[in-house]
Amino acid sequence: MFSSLPDILGLDIDEALELLQIHQDIRKALTGKECELKQLVDIVLAYEGADWVALNRLSARCKLPVDLVPKFYQQMLEEM
Repeated sequence: MFSSLPDILGLDIDEALELLQIHQDIRKALTGKECELKQLVDIVLAYEGADWVALNRLSARCKLPVDLVPKFYQQMLEEM
């Protein structure tokens, strides 16, 4: 959802995240800087984009069973 934030606000991603006072670690991940959270952002983007090859590769790298991704994604949406 944060990936569409700049379009919604009419700002670039850095300005949007600054406006919302997003935690530094989350900001790094959303702006493409390498950190632990970026791996999870990449998994979500691959899932949302139906990029199954990337999803399998990224999930394996994180040692996250790929069949759990839809469940975790649904939980995330329900908690928002």
